[in-house]
Amino acid sequence: MAVALTERVVQQAKPGTIRIETPDALVPGLYLIVQPSGAKSWAVRYRVGRHPRKLTLKGRYPVLGLKQAREAARRALESVSDGADPASAKQLGMAADDTLAAHIALYRERHVPGLRPAVQTYVVASLERLQDEFRGRALRSITKSEVVRAIDKTTKRGPSAAVTFWKVTKAFFSWCEAREDDFASPARAIKRPAKEKSRDRVLSDHELKLAWEAAVGAGGAAGALVRMLILTGCRRNEIMRLARDEITADAIELPGTRTKNGAPHTIPLTPLMREVLGSLPIEGKYVMNGSDRPMGDHSSTKEKVAPTIPSWTLHDLRRSFASGLQRLGVAPHIIELALNHRSGTFRGVAGIYQRHRYEKEVREAFERWSQHIKILAQDRAAAA
Repeated sequence: MAVALTERVVQQAKPGTIRIETPDALVPGLYLIVQPSGAKSWAVRYRVGRHPRKLTLKGRYPVLGLKQAREAARRALESVSDGADPASAKQLGMAADDTLAAHIALYRERHVPGLRPAVQTYVVASLERLQDEFRGRALRSITKSEVVRAIDKTTKRGPSAAVTFWKVTKAFFSWCEAREDDFASPARAIKRPAKEKSRDRVLSDHELKLAWEAAVGAGGAAGALVRMLILTGCRRNEIMRLARDEITADAIELPGTRTKNGAPHTIPLTPLMREVLGSLPIEGKYVMNGSDRPMGDHSSTKEKVAPTIPSWTLHDLRRSFASGLQRLGVAPHIIELALNHRSGTFRGVAGIYQRHRYEKEVREAFERWSQHIKILAQDRAAAA
């Protein structure tokens, strides 16, 4: 019997002694599958002529939620009505149909998982933006001028965002061109949209005071994110996606799969860091928002926390961290280690044979910086 599935119904679905399939009343053909082990997944059942077919959707619940499963099921069923057989196409490693959405789905299945997690995050975001721009369109119907206009739209978000979107779009269409007959990438001849300018913005101590105070006032995940970025000098995704199993008794241990350069990174925990982390709910996989899904929409975080500080980004906090350590007299090679940079002192032959990682000195650097921020916050509170 079909059930009007809701997130709550899916979450509370209990396993039995055998595999249980529950059809969705809203999207006929979509089934929630619950294995005896408790694992939950999705499948679409349909017919090609007289023959019953089954397409297993990629991604188990909750990675593939109810909303996304319904969208994927609708796309598959639409392709069936157009004469396609998405299950057979999947077995042959082909897109379910000639829509852009189907090719993006295949690209995400075949190519994106091979990228480092940090890269996957922005690639997936750009692919979703591309799909939204050409929703319902066939791959071969998209023209060069339309892609140019789509890239131009992203320049409103800054030159870096435009360049990232251009890179991902160009790589995706090139991948399709290499696999498809009679298809030429519409992005092949499109030039880089803007030159990325290297930022040199460093927040002053006064601005760090304002940011810290505003973060305390905002509270929640947004406030904790900004305070941890100030204290650790990490990249925003490293903290936004901070998992509970990455926090040990005395440090944050980021694996190489979560860092930009692929090198593991240890951040010694200071009392002030513990205070920030201790203010967050103790539940879920991800620390910042106490959820099994990482927090998103970092662009709004800055506006929630400190809209009065002119012309700054969350990444500027990393540069401010490095500059602040320098002002405190920390040696350059210790700052590089605190930032997880593998350059200069630790590059080439020196990087191979120089095994001493200055753990004591790095911990002292983080502690000095935390103490500096604590004094700034106390001064701000006293002045108020």
